[in-house]
Amino acid sequence: MKFKNETNDKKIINLHQGHRDRLRERMIKLDCDTADHELLEYILQQPIKRKDTNELAHRLLLHFGSFAKVCDASIEELLQVDGIGKSTAIFLTRIPKMFQAYKHAKAEVKPYINNERDVYNYLGQSIEHLPTEEFYVICLNAVQKVICHKKVSMGDGTMVAFNIKQVADFCKSVNASSVVVVHNHPTGSALPSVEDIESTKQLFFNLSFSGITLAEHLVVNYLGETFSFAKEGLIQEFADKKELFSRTKIDK
Repeated sequence: MKFKNETNDKKIINLHQGHRDRLRERMIKLDCDTADHELLEYILQQPIKRKDTNELAHRLLLHFGSFAKVCDASIEELLQVDGIGKSTAIFLTRIPKMFQAYKHAKAEVKPYINNERDVYNYLGQSIEHLPTEEFYVICLNAVQKVICHKKVSMGDGTMVAFNIKQVADFCKSVNASSVVVVHNHPTGSALPSVEDIESTKQLFFNLSFSGITLAEHLVVNYLGETFSFAKEGLIQEFADKKELFSRTKIDK
């Protein structure tokens, strides 16, 4: 009887192995039409060895609603799903970070920024999917080559605040000639809020007093839509107000 059970176990393992092989073949042909449960099932095979992950993939999607929401969930939230251990939860939460690191590394191939499309390719597309708002500063030298970029603030799903003086001090510390700032809107449109516009204006003035140009502020949303402060004329409006302010001081 014992020998019979061992044989049955081997047959089950072989069936699972065949399923894994077939799924692996489908992943080779991965495209935008690949079902979420197949993609998630394949990913789960990395931390979970020698076990069918199909049912667990469906359970996760049923619990969170989509593949993106599974990846955006916290470790604590993932642990609430039956079958998810801590190592698997940690692995799933690293997927967006791995994607972001890939985008950052790829962006290093073109380290010059001349327009809003360059900003999007360099950093915007790697943060547009994030579940919370994050604010980044990109420092450029005199020929618009990237010196470095830095995340200066992280907010929630609706807003992000940043310390204007700290941003300006950082830009001065790396000898930036001009600066581009980028932040994401996890929900809604890419249109800037009143607070976005006011804080950008204050940053423009603060940087200009140190001889640094704020060249662009790009807002990206979860759909890949963008709003360019430079293209829409807001940066020029700030510059005009600065010029008017300077002339008023001279007249006095």
